[in-house]
Amino acid sequence: MDMREMILPDIIVSDKNKNNVETNLCIRRKNWTNALILSAGLGIATGVAGLIINALALFGLLAENHFLKALGIWLIVVTFPLGALSAHCLDRLESIKKALKIEYCRNNGLPDEEQR
Repeated sequence: MDMREMILPDIIVSDKNKNNVETNLCIRRKNWTNALILSAGLGIATGVAGLIINALALFGLLAENHFLKALGIWLIVVTFPLGALSAHCLDRLESIKKALKIEYCRNNGLPDEEQR
């Protein structure tokens, strides 16, 4: 126990803990936002690249190379799990936004959604 906790009342010391909760939520929000940007960007890039390669192969503009045809198919296949990961990131961001709102209400003495 440090000197602040011994001298200051519990209300002031508990404010320090509330800030830690908000800080942790903000860090989690930043991490999920980065994951969303990465997964959405890669999903768009793989989908577009796969469509371009398959379109070139379909119209015969691509040399008879089975590796490139398979690559085009696999790029399109990889797009779907990246899209699912992007949707998961959006869900997590929404839950963190709700938790931040509840924490803000608790810190400022406002009724939150759990108290209604």
